[in-house]
Amino acid sequence: MDDLKPGSAQIPEPDVRPSIDLRRSDPVWTGWDVALIAFMTLASIVVFSVIGVAIATRLAAFKGLSPTDLARDARLIVPVQVGAYLVVMGLMALLVRRGSYDHRFWRDIHWNFPQANWYTFLIVGVVLAICIQLSSVLLPIPKQLPIEKFFKTATSAYIMAVFGTTIAPLFEELFFRGFLYPVLARRAGIAFGTVATAALFAFIHQSQLGMAWAPLLLLFIVGLVLTAVRVKTNSVAASFLIHVAYNGTLFLLLWIATDRFQHMEKAARAALR
Repeated sequence: MDDLKPGSAQIPEPDVRPSIDLRRSDPVWTGWDVALIAFMTLASIVVFSVIGVAIATRLAAFKGLSPTDLARDARLIVPVQVGAYLVVMGLMALLVRRGSYDHRFWRDIHWNFPQANWYTFLIVGVVLAICIQLSSVLLPIPKQLPIEKFFKTATSAYIMAVFGTTIAPLFEELFFRGFLYPVLARRAGIAFGTVATAALFAFIHQSQLGMAWAPLLLLFIVGLVLTAVRVKTNSVAASFLIHVAYNGTLFLLLWIATDRFQHMEKAARAALR
């Protein structure tokens, strides 16, 4: 009543904006939006692959390669995936813009880049990669994994290394820890959301790992760590930093083991993502 003055007919207008706590605890997108993102990712990869193969068959650098060979050539596959990921990230931005009251994408996905101790998460990623590599010695990892087909040459290995430490972890963290986890946690709780997100994270890599249970188990553990960090810190950027350092450490180990990617036949299986 203090806002009403004698002789004044003005009534204070209520603040109808959502509170900060509510806005940050409930995503502005739905499970259907997440399903749409997943569908568009697959569709974009298919469309870009068709376009990429059509272009590659006309280029001298890919002359004589069959469609199967092209599908395993990092020089083609990586640009295809980058193009598809950029399209889908645009869709992500549109979905947030549609639902957010002030259209702040990075805030609504809980990017929250750690300011003071960001390097700590890089260290965690390095330690995680080393632990996973040591653990793989104790498990029945297949002698050959499908993903190794993308590392046949030094050029392909460098392309994969750049992609695997930049665009790939960014897209995966945006989708899994940025979009998927909040929806699952809202529906079934934090514990279920954490485990389910890690399981789906491992599952999408099953074709690269030949559906072998041992490397998939290790990748599930990586997914658990990434999601747990996102939950604990409320920061997708924190899990992204760990993901980058994890992948970067694996590529560094591969680079060392193969004499700077010059002898890929020496490759230790350090290409898990």
